[in-house]
Amino acid sequence: NYILIFDLSITFSPSRLIRRYFPFAWNRKHQARIGLLKRHQLDQPITWFEISPCYFFHAINAFEDADGRVVLESMRYERIFDNSKLGPFGETLPYPTRWTLDTNCGAVREEQLDDRAAEFPRIHPNMEGIATDFSYALGLGTDIQALNYNQIFKYHRQTSDVQVHQLGLGEMASEPVFIPKSNAEAEDAGYLLNYVFNETTHSSELVILDAQNFCAEPIARIALPQSQRIADLGLRAMDHPIDHLDRNRQRGRVFVDTSRTAIGQRIEMFGLDDATGFHAGSKCCGVRGAHPNDACSWRMCLQNRTDARNQSATAHGNEHVVN
Repeated sequence: NYILIFDLSITFSPSRLIRRYFPFAWNRKHQARIGLLKRHQLDQPITWFEISPCYFFHAINAFEDADGRVVLESMRYERIFDNSKLGPFGETLPYPTRWTLDTNCGAVREEQLDDRAAEFPRIHPNMEGIATDFSYALGLGTDIQALNYNQIFKYHRQTSDVQVHQLGLGEMASEPVFIPKSNAEAEDAGYLLNYVFNETTHSSELVILDAQNFCAEPIARIALPQSQRIADLGLRAMDHPIDHLDRNRQRGRVFVDTSRTAIGQRIEMFGLDDATGFHAGSKCCGVRGAHPNDACSWRMCLQNRTDARNQSATAHGNEHVVN
């Protein structure tokens, strides 16, 4: 019934812009607040709920509970962009936090859900805006100056339990992506996909976890043909959930498939092989000439990049070959 609007403790900083720093800064004088705008009555004023100073990039989920209260869960930074002028991850770590907004009396209750720093949360893709039992996030470690991305968390909302999947030494994951099984009855019946970079071997893999057997060894590790350092954000694009995943296949061929790309998205699709129907995606953004409504715009992105590189090489009298 509501659209949530976040007016938090970060404001535009002309002085930083002039000095060529990141042009937004922590503002102690700006009251942080969460606004509720009624979806079906957009002409009505926003109802604001004041909260303690903070900032967050990524919400876990938001929903209405049985009593009509709005519940927001997010990764909360106590302070950010204050003394550090170059970007996030320099002053405080983010922690999963819940705000409960009482639409009847205007009260707000805030509670931290776990004492381990985490970011890039995800839930079942079909349950956004609905009360969920499970969510997933990437652990950041304890040293704000040396984030390790070496753990993946599974949160149980009803019991407040947290399961931890520990990656190997020197392995760093990116945002986990949950993909449900076909016709699954349980919310966590599915797979968790993670790009993992190994600092020792400078190689990357697509690591697949069984979400219901979260702490166990991965059920598949797919070697990528090119190392990919931490990408942070992940994106799933599929026409349907996974019907089958061969647990015995530890490595498989990686291929690109644009034919299944969803309308309005630019996706690079990876899969175990042609038979599994399994795809995980990563965004291809900011390429001139890729129309957002073109289902094959990833191919256009790739071609545009190739053309640009070839033109640049030709201008310099060099032959450029793209494999």
